[in-house]
Amino acid sequence: MDFVNKLIGQVKNIFAKTTKVQKAILIGVLVVALGAIVATVFFTSRRAGTLLFQNALTQEDARNVIAVLDANNIKYQYRNGFITLNNEADKAKAELELVKEGRMPMGVDGWELFDAPRIGITDAELDINKRRSLTKAITQLLIKLDFVQEATVDLAFPKKEYLTDVDSPVTASVVIKAQPFKEEILRDPKTVRGLQQLIAMGVDKLKPEFVTITDSTGYVLTDFTDEAANLKLKVAQEELKIVDRERKKIENKIRQTLGRIYTNRVETTIALELIWDDISITNNLVLPIILKEDDPATPYDDSQFTNKVQVSSRTVTEDWKGQQFIPQGAAGAEENVPPGYKDKTDRWQTYTKTDSQDNYELSKRYEAIKKGSYQIGKISAAVALDGRWTKVYDANGNAIITNGSSYLREYHPVTADEIKNVTALVQAAIGYDLKRGDQVSVTHIQFDHWDRFNAEDAKLLRNNFIKRVLIISMIGLLALFILVLIIRSIQKELARRRRLREEELERKQMEMRRQAMMNANEEPMTEINLEDAARKKLMEEVIRVSHERPEDVAQLLRTWMADDK
Repeated sequence: MDFVNKLIGQVKNIFAKTTKVQKAILIGVLVVALGAIVATVFFTSRRAGTLLFQNALTQEDARNVIAVLDANNIKYQYRNGFITLNNEADKAKAELELVKEGRMPMGVDGWELFDAPRIGITDAELDINKRRSLTKAITQLLIKLDFVQEATVDLAFPKKEYLTDVDSPVTASVVIKAQPFKEEILRDPKTVRGLQQLIAMGVDKLKPEFVTITDSTGYVLTDFTDEAANLKLKVAQEELKIVDRERKKIENKIRQTLGRIYTNRVETTIALELIWDDISITNNLVLPIILKEDDPATPYDDSQFTNKVQVSSRTVTEDWKGQQFIPQGAAGAEENVPPGYKDKTDRWQTYTKTDSQDNYELSKRYEAIKKGSYQIGKISAAVALDGRWTKVYDANGNAIITNGSSYLREYHPVTADEIKNVTALVQAAIGYDLKRGDQVSVTHIQFDHWDRFNAEDAKLLRNNFIKRVLIISMIGLLALFILVLIIRSIQKELARRRRLREEELERKQMEMRRQAMMNANEEPMTEINLEDAARKKLMEEVIRVSHERPEDVAQLLRTWMADDK
């Protein structure tokens, strides 16, 4: 404490010794330093960005809001229940998306969204200022959206009616001009509903259905009549698809069951009714108590059960013996006891009472059943069975053909036992329930197989025709082969005879030449005769080879001629 007093005293002495100019400079420096400290504290403690909500959010609300912000790629900072965004545009976009998704926190009021000032002196001025501020706030909010270029808002607050219990609703008319190439975003029904919710939250007693939004061309965006009709049509189409799917599923079951038995001889038609009502059933059942379970190994039911089980018992016996008391009325008044009862007042009476109480426990079960989106109401199955067609064969195992062009066939109808068995199979396949009103009809109907029969007969005719053509062709080829053999034999015989004539003629000519040579030269007869004989023999051999192998002789002549050249 002494140190502080000394320090203050020294400061006073120094301040007293300074001049006025020095005092002014010192005071200015202190003021500037103090202002810098205050400004530093103010700016460092101020949050950067824009708060999405002024009040802290709960963990559940914060989780829902953050999920929407992440889905729309909006940057944020979360700390201690407060969400901070970068700018006002992100805030407007976030508010719109929260309203569209239905994730707006419950504690947020519409007035907080628009932050409209409430100034005024009189009620009339307050109403006018409220209307102006709301109109301006809504317009500014809509313009902040990235797909909105211009917006015009008109709010109608009806006057209070004091003589009636029904007040006119608050209405809002909004005209929005979309940014270029962003008209589809504005016309999205989900976006329009989000705008309705957003505007209705900022105006007291304004309901979303009384907010009318139009675009710059005059098209009413809040007219959802076509959307409701389209929704009904879409629901009806989906129901028809489900009915068709369930019907085909049942048909496939029946076809898989009967297809292997009656191949191409069964036709199935299914009529299916579905119940689309949501049904909730609550049952309070009193069931018997099972003392012993049924043994499945035995062919009979050996279970034991009882309707109730005794949990407690109480018996009370009351005995009394004494003089009988008969009331005779108030004191001082005439008694009203009949004479016969008055004579019994001095007699002794005996009284005995026994009370027995047994407490039993019942077996109860509570069931709360909620049916699914749809249930099968009724199944009607119609099955048509065809008999069997077989070909008739003779004793040799050959198919009998009538008129030379068609098989002889015999029809075997479906028996009554087969119809009964098929009915049982179909009932098992569809889950037949008589209480549900299911119907199964199995009928014997002779199918039309004439297309298949005509194809078989046409194939028979074609095979017969091919067979006849093959036989005639084989006979023709055989005759042609025999004719060729005969012609070749005739040609060979003619060639042989011509060769013999030529040989004979050649022999005669040789003989004549030899005779002439003998006559001319009689002296060297022996030598000439030997040469003639050798030449004659060679000539005969050449003639014989030329007749027997003319091709080889021709080739030999060609070779000689080539060598001479």
